[in-house]
Amino acid sequence: MKLYLLEVNFSQRLNNQITSVFILSMYESGMEIKKRTWDILRFLIGISIISLLILKLGAAEVVDVISSMNLYIVLLVIISLLLTIFLYAAIIKILTEGLGEEIGITDSLRYYLPSHALGLLTPGRVGRLSLLYFLKKNKISYGVTLAVLVLERLVAYITLSAIAIYGFFIFFERDTALKVTFYLLLFLLILGLLIKSEKIRKIIQDFVLGKYAEKFEGFYRNLEFLVKVKKTILALTFFLSFARLALAAFVKYLMFLYFNVNVSFFDVLVISSISGLTALIPISISGLGVRESSAVYLFYKIGVDPAISGGIFLFVTIMRYVTASIILGIYSKEIKNIKILLWLS
Repeated sequence: MKLYLLEVNFSQRLNNQITSVFILSMYESGMEIKKRTWDILRFLIGISIISLLILKLGAAEVVDVISSMNLYIVLLVIISLLLTIFLYAAIIKILTEGLGEEIGITDSLRYYLPSHALGLLTPGRVGRLSLLYFLKKNKISYGVTLAVLVLERLVAYITLSAIAIYGFFIFFERDTALKVTFYLLLFLLILGLLIKSEKIRKIIQDFVLGKYAEKFEGFYRNLEFLVKVKKTILALTFFLSFARLALAAFVKYLMFLYFNVNVSFFDVLVISSISGLTALIPISISGLGVRESSAVYLFYKIGVDPAISGGIFLFVTIMRYVTASIILGIYSKEIKNIKILLWLS
């Protein structure tokens, strides 16, 4: 009788466990389907915005502008894109070494190239987070890498926001500029508080990371160390982040000069920053279409032919995606080794 009861009890527990695993599996599958659907929708939205923009500007006019780009312009854009990636890689190297980990600029660049391409061509969770996988190959812990990634993004957003806020008061009415600035600063403040809050970090550890939380041990300690102790490295990171924006803007400025459009480098820098900020709105993958549309609108406000500004920004976007696709092709074998995006590696 006792043996029978034990068997029944064991059977019930086993059935409960199987049921729980099945329900969890179905839930995760449902979430994955929803996410894939949303990713596809965002991609289609981006393509739709680009298509509508081209139709609005005039397809023939846009094609005429893009086809007017000579070989030197093409090389200039490609070189600037590669230099921008190099600056990103330099920031990763500087911040990583600030935490006592050794990584050469060659390795940093080699790891950042596929990460950058993934970030541009795939939905959010793959992108830059793939650096966790790549830097792990250099025996750099997830806690260190995540701190580096978060700080690099925060510095980039703050730098972009600082330039964009100045532009708000140039291109918009004072009340509108104040409102947008208020919400932007509020977002940055909330983001900082969320990162700093021990309770929020605990919730993320328990409900998001779960059993993988220990892999990211030391994240906040490393982040705090870089901000509070390594001030010189932090200042250099801000400088390189600004240099990256300035480089991209300078190339666009030269392209406007190529078409005999009289704009200042400062105008191009400010408008590029504002359009870059709008690209963070998650309605399309990597801000596809949003960045270009906002740039065309702002340049129109200072008297630039929309077909020219649209052609320039669309051409740069095309070259970004072509360059990223080539990088992914080169690193295809390496990328195939990323399992469920690093969690199980």
